[in-house]
Amino acid sequence: GIVFNLAAAPVGDNQSFIFFADRNTNNIYDDTWDCPLGGASECADKTTLLSGNYISDLCIIDAGGENCNGIDTLDISFVRPAIEAKIYYNGGSTGVKGARIELSSPDGKKNSIVVYVTGQISVQ
Repeated sequence: GIVFNLAAAPVGDNQSFIFFADRNTNNIYDDTWDCPLGGASECADKTTLLSGNYISDLCIIDAGGENCNGIDTLDISFVRPAIEAKIYYNGGSTGVKGARIELSSPDGKKNSIVVYVTGQISVQ
C-alpha cells in the first residue's frame, strides 16, 4: 500500500509518502513516520518529493462528492490478486468511492492523482 500523512512532523509531513506491506491485514499503515525497516515493520520505502514540490491536499470521494476538509491521513492498499483498492482516511473507510491526492509545485502548478475503489488510477 501507500500512505500519505499531512500531520505535522514527526507524525507525518507534506513532502513524503510511504510504501508499506500490510502485515496485519487491517489495510492501514501501523508504523511510525520515520519508516523503520526490517523485522516486523510494515514500511517498505519512504519517498521524499524534491525541488520544493509537496502534497497540498488529501481528499476522499463519496456519495456526496469530494471532501477535502480535515483529511490528514490517507491509506491506499491493494490485496492481490484482486484489482480493487482499499481506501482509508483518518483511520476510517465508510462510504469511500475514491481518493484524490493533490500535488503542488513551488511555482503554483497543481496536479492530482485520483484512485477509485474499483482500482482505476488517473492523473489530472
